[in-house]
Amino acid sequence: MSRLNFTEVAPFHKALRAVCRLTARATDDVAIANRRALKSRLPCLLAVTTLALFIWACDGDNGADDERDFSFSTGEFQVSTHGVDDRCLDGGLNLLFMPEGEDEPWAWPYSITLYDPEQLEQTYPLTLREPFGEMEVTASEASDLEQRLQIHPNDSVKLGEERFGDCVVELGGHGQVEMVDSDEVEGIIFLELSDPRGDERCPADMPEHCNVNVGFTGTRMDES
Repeated sequence: MSRLNFTEVAPFHKALRAVCRLTARATDDVAIANRRALKSRLPCLLAVTTLALFIWACDGDNGADDERDFSFSTGEFQVSTHGVDDRCLDGGLNLLFMPEGEDEPWAWPYSITLYDPEQLEQTYPLTLREPFGEMEVTASEASDLEQRLQIHPNDSVKLGEERFGDCVVELGGHGQVEMVDSDEVEGIIFLELSDPRGDERCPADMPEHCNVNVGFTGTRMDES
């Protein structure tokens, strides 16, 4: 399975998000002001991996990048998952990312650092919930409003001992964070899982290479 190229997905992702926003505004203007509005747009965000193949059939200029009319300083953000698209075990991994169920946004147990665009590129540790532990991430500027994340591969990440025993995978991936305003972000991460191995509880139907796509929002934490 070939690796999804972020540079090919990004223009389509931006156009798709614009359509999603217009649809959401037409149905509920108030919801757009709330960061949970991402939930209504999430199917559009997660569909990008399926529809990315259409990019190669598209021609023409994608237009100028959006311009940021607010300042964005380095800070700690509380992140919540709002949706998961598990393409490894057909939903079998969803509870790892939304343990309270698919209808309940789930707050990550650890905050993440997001940097002032003027300070990019940055490589730093990102602490995820168990069993994923700490991952190394490189953030770079994708546009005036967007940052690109590259998750460096870890070759022995457990899927979760309680359900999958000693099964481990190689985990890496990439994603995009959009700065909504000075204190709010939203984005999507494309996790890439490969080489599942372990004891008899390792899922036999898990592909050798597959993706789990995670949609999220983030809110700046108080500095006090």
